Amino acid sequence: MALVLLNCGMNGDYLLSVPDHIAKDIYHYQEEFDKWLYDRSNDHGYWQEVNDASGHFFAVCYDGYEAFPRWLNEYVLKDSEEKAVCLPRLNF
Repeated sequence: MALVLLNCGMNGDYLLSVPDHIAKDIYHYQEEFDKWLYDRSNDHGYWQEVNDASGHFFAVCYDGYEAFPRWLNEYVLKDSEEKAVCLPRLNF
């Protein structure tokens, strides 16, 4: 297992423990996650319907801390005994 840093934007950085082969190609998996996330045909629960002055549309609303490792475990690592794990965050 290896550690990777997950940048969640304004929500800060988090450490994930992932299998070594995932860590070695983490940018590829990030790109695949982004494609999956923004594919409107995916009913992944992160779509939010917006109806405001700018119009009616769907937007993606998610927490990367939860969504990325969940996607890894459910799609990439579904048949693997090793899973992606979010490590507890320590704030000082």
